[in-house]
Amino acid sequence: MDRPAPAHRLVNVHQAKPQLSRLIDDAHAGETIVLAKAGKPWARLMPLEAPAPQRPLRLPARQPCPAVVVVRSGAAGAAHR
Repeated sequence: MDRPAPAHRLVNVHQAKPQLSRLIDDAHAGETIVLAKAGKPWARLMPLEAPAPQRPLRLPARQPCPAVVVVRSGAAGAAHR
């Protein structure tokens, strides 16, 4: 059984230059755009494959935090030794 050709839009390079940002957005949305030179297909602008989902990083088991004690000695404003 023949597979149908994928739908695409043909855009001449001269026409594509001023609207490249919009064409990229259209490709990102799933459309395939074929860029043509002198009416002949030259390049294809299409969405990248979605990146594979990454496993979330696993943090180590939560461990109790040692108590932190701040000890100040001497009068306030005293020079440090």
